[in-house]
Parts: sequence; C-alpha cells; structure tokens
Amino acid sequence: MGKKRPREEISSNEEADKETRREARRATRVEKETRKKGKVAAKAARHAAKERTREEKIKRKAEKARKREEKEAKKGEKKRKKKDGKKKKRPKREIEESDEDENPAIEVMVPAEAELDTNYEYRSESDDENEDAVDPSTTPFVETNLRLEVSLLPSSGVCDDRTVLLDNIRRNVYHGTLLKWNDAAGGVILGYTDVRVSTGDSGDVPSAGVVHNEFPHVHYDVDARAVVFRPDPGAVPRGAPDAPFPLLQGSVTKCSASHIGLLSYGMFNASISSDMLVKSGFQWTDGVWEEYEGEKKISQNSVIEFKLSLLHECAGHISMEGCE
Repeated sequence: MGKKRPREEISSNEEADKETRREARRATRVEKETRKKGKVAAKAARHAAKERTREEKIKRKAEKARKREEKEAKKGEKKRKKKDGKKKKRPKREIEESDEDENPAIEVMVPAEAELDTNYEYRSESDDENEDAVDPSTTPFVETNLRLEVSLLPSSGVCDDRTVLLDNIRRNVYHGTLLKWNDAAGGVILGYTDVRVSTGDSGDVPSAGVVHNEFPHVHYDVDARAVVFRPDPGAVPRGAPDAPFPLLQGSVTKCSASHIGLLSYGMFNASISSDMLVKSGFQWTDGVWEEYEGEKKISQNSVIEFKLSLLHECAGHISMEGCE
C-alpha cells in the first residue's frame, strides 16, 4: 500500500491550482476589455472619418456655390458694362422751378395717325413760291397737305397755355411719323411745316380736343404740310395708278455679277438685279457693268439714275428694287 500524502501538501497544491485559475480568469477578462476598447476605438475612428468626409463635402459645396456666385456676378457686371456702353450719354440740363411748373412732363405719347385730306386747303407763306414746283413725274420729293390725329394724356399740356399744348403736339407728330413709311401720304415723311391744330368748321378758332368713351387720351385734329419721299405715285390713296414713275438717284455701294446695291439719297436702300441690267443693255465685264453699245459704266461709287420696279416695306422702313 502506498503512503498517504500529508494534509499540508494537499492544501498547498489546491491553493496553487486556485491561483492558476484566478490568473487565467484575470487574463481572460483583461483580454475581453482590451478587445472591447479596440472595438470602441475603431468605432470612434470610423465616426470621425465620416464626420471629416461630411465636412469636406460641405466645404466643397460651399466652394462651388461661392465660385458660381462669383461667376454670375462677373457675368452680370459684364452685361451691365456692355449695356452702359451702348447707352448714349446725354448732357445734364438744370431745370428751374418755374420751368417745371410751366411745362408739365409728357407721360405717354401715342404716335400720330396721318390721313391724306384732299377736301381741305390752307395756304402757307411758302405756297406762292411752290406754285411753279417741279413736275412730280421728275422728282420723288413732293409736298402735300396732311390731316393728323394726335392723342395726348391730360398731363401733356391740356391746359390754358396753348403754346405748351402745341409744342407737345408737334413733338408727338415728329416722334411718331418722321422718316417712316405712311400709307396715307404714299411715301416716307421727311419733314413738316405749318403744324397746327385744325380749325375745323369754325374758321380761325382751333378745334378743341375730344375724349372718347372711358379712355384717358385727348384727341386733336392737326393740319400740317409735309415733305414726302414718294417713289411710287400710285401708292397715294385716290391717286393716279397710271402716273409715271419719277427718276431716282443712288450711289453704288456694291457691284457684283448678280446685282448692284445702291444708297438712294443717302437714306434708302435699293438694288438692281442683273436681269434688269441686261435688259437695259449692260453686260458684266472685268468687275463692272458696261453698256453694250456705248461708253457708260457702272462700278463702285458710281451715281446712277433708275426707276422703281418693286417697293418693300417693313415696320416703316423701305427698300427698293430698280429697273431701267
């Protein structure tokens, strides 16, 4: 039989085993805490990275918005400078208080409508000089009597001062009809003389303005004598459709094989096609149009005479096609 171990030896071994188990549990707990701290640190790092990414996105968006605003501001400044460059600079004029009281400003001006009136006559100081005027068939510039209707707001001079009223009527007439085609006049109105309020049937007393229904404008009948550029006599209402066409003049601004371009009287565009030139006895040779049997030549800056073949009109502006 074997020997029994002493009780003291057994107790020391058990104590050693317990200590070993305690150390193992302690090491396991430390390892768990370390892993837990590592997970917390990794989570915090991921959160910080997300925050940094979000902040970077916000900064990029703010930078893009700033650049877009700067671009729009530069674009607006460029447009404003371009617009300001196109505006005409008008000299400043000091207005005295008395002038402001006597001359009320015109708020709105309605362009005058012209009507050719062949049933009325009035004579001006220049009528006697024009009795022996040039035959209308030889010149496109004619003088004619017109009756206009002018519409003004009450603030435009409808008051006791007839001088102010007449000035505003004249300004309205000039603004609405000068250098534009007018059907009633049968041509382009170049100027006016003797602009005055019509006397109507009363004789020497100018007729009063008329207000229609609920509209605010005051309408006046105005008589005037106008200088008209009339290349087509048949364009006049109640005119003679078979009247001869006057001779027109123009300076050649373009000379080509297809047509020639003209500036008539320094104001109106005109052209003559190659077909019309050939019919008139011209041929295209060495950059100029030469007459078949003759010494006439048409080249750049030449001044020639022609007759109207076709008239074009758009928004009051005309262009002409010539022949012969």
